[in-house]
Amino acid sequence: LFPYTTLFRSQGRCHFTIDSDSAVIKGIAAVLCEFYSGSTPEEIVDTSPAFLERFGITQHLTPNRRNSLAAISTAIHAFAKERRIKK
Repeated sequence: LFPYTTLFRSQGRCHFTIDSDSAVIKGIAAVLCEFYSGSTPEEIVDTSPAFLERFGITQHLTPNRRNSLAAISTAIHAFAKERRIKK
């Protein structure tokens, strides 16, 4: 099942939570949500989730789980892009 993600903005900051039937996805996605939570939309848009690859996390996931994680990252970035302040 696809993870359930809650995305909201409070006082100019974005916040994210995750729930999933898969303990692996729930744990890794929680790292992603924690990493981006509390950031401004601009900070999120300017920050890549590449740190997961640098730590070797994604190479140990099945293709389906990598796809789920990529979808969560895409949703977080899309949410931030929609809410960033236009300059």
